[in-house]
Amino acid sequence: IITIPKGKTIEIVDKSNSNWYKVKYDGKIGYVSSEYVSINGNSNNTNKPSTTSEVGVTTANLNLREGASTSSKIIITIPKGKTIEIVDKSNSSWYKVKYSGKIGYVSSKYVRL
Repeated sequence: IITIPKGKTIEIVDKSNSNWYKVKYDGKIGYVSSEYVSINGNSNNTNKPSTTSEVGVTTANLNLREGASTSSKIIITIPKGKTIEIVDKSNSSWYKVKYSGKIGYVSSKYVRL
């Protein structure tokens, strides 16, 4: 439909599919890969539980990645023993997590729930 430039604010209409968000931008509604969307505010984040989110502890120094793959770019390395917020664990191999204000993916092998 349209290419949304990097850094633009979009309205998330539906996040029920963790891989694709239904969004509104510039009067148009369509789907974008959730891999390229950062959730900054709370106003459009209504599907995310606020007090019932699960936490985990890293069992090794763990790379937080942009995607659920070892070939994805590393955002940050999370030190062993740190607490992370688990956003989505529908993929048993990779958890979508939040750590230090950043959202990305970590290998579930190195997270103790």
